[in-house]
Amino acid sequence: MKILLVGGGITSAVTGTLLRRMFPECNLKMWDKARGTGGRMTTSRCPLNSDCTADIGAQYITTTEEYMKSNCDIYDDLISEGVLEEPLKCLVVGLRPQGNNRNYVLPKGSGFLVKNFFGRAKLNETKFHHHVSKIDRVNDKWTVETKTGEKEDFDIVILTMPVPQLLLLEGTIKSELNADVVNNLKSVTYSSRYVLVLFFLDKINEEWGAQYIDKDPIFRYIAIDNVKRNEPDGLCAVVFHTSLGFGLKHVDDNIEDIQQLLMSQVRMLFPSWPEPKAVKCHKWRYSQVTNSYPDAPGYLLLSSTPPLLVGGDGFVGSNFDNCVQSAKAMCKKLKEILQLS
Repeated sequence: MKILLVGGGITSAVTGTLLRRMFPECNLKMWDKARGTGGRMTTSRCPLNSDCTADIGAQYITTTEEYMKSNCDIYDDLISEGVLEEPLKCLVVGLRPQGNNRNYVLPKGSGFLVKNFFGRAKLNETKFHHHVSKIDRVNDKWTVETKTGEKEDFDIVILTMPVPQLLLLEGTIKSELNADVVNNLKSVTYSSRYVLVLFFLDKINEEWGAQYIDKDPIFRYIAIDNVKRNEPDGLCAVVFHTSLGFGLKHVDDNIEDIQQLLMSQVRMLFPSWPEPKAVKCHKWRYSQVTNSYPDAPGYLLLSSTPPLLVGGDGFVGSNFDNCVQSAKAMCKKLKEILQLS
């Protein structure tokens, strides 16, 4: 059984892990248009010192004790292996009351969480710079084609890209989408953000480790990344996330111009900070889901013969638990389909 995961983010990684448990002998492959895994759980390295890293997407994992118990198969291993660590110890200015929520840091970075799951999936093949553009039903298989013209046939295809990218796919996959489904997919919306990372290497002296800002016209969130990860003596990098309004207004601007604007704002907010050793600016066109698929089903089954499923945070919401929920729902449905067939 030959299965293709399209997407290198956390939903795809968890799905791969679950598929390997269900079908130990399957031929499991993953294609992604990026140059590495992570999706919106990506950790960036300083070009001058690879030991200095910063999370440019998800910052920490927020969950509840009840959810952890119901997903102990996921959480127990992550905690025992040190992929997750509780609690978030640093001062987070502006953090809203958490209720019974629990915040876990990712000491090795959010990108390592994704790599951990893909490691468990024991993929038979991983291909990056593979931008899927067309999916055709050919007899009892799916022929998947990239923008560069590479093609391959699969028994099962699972898509986890952002919903707007799903709607751009060509081929007979379009015939699997009726008008109501298309309208529902078009109703899924995402915020857009820019992320600025300043790699200082040397320590930045602040009482806080992170802060949420309400009144700044550009930034919404700042984190001293090593402090946020409970490593106050580690190599220092500071992450700035722009506000939803700024991201929406400037989403199509030149990123070099945006970087200059963001750097000017940093110097105004923190005039005593030294100049960073290196700078990275990144745009998340699809950051967090602001409006998920109606009724948040977790996934859609586009075809059962041969199986074609789509999932991810666009079908349930943007956090780690939601992505796990989507992955489990897709695998459960796939198992039902294969048992019936």
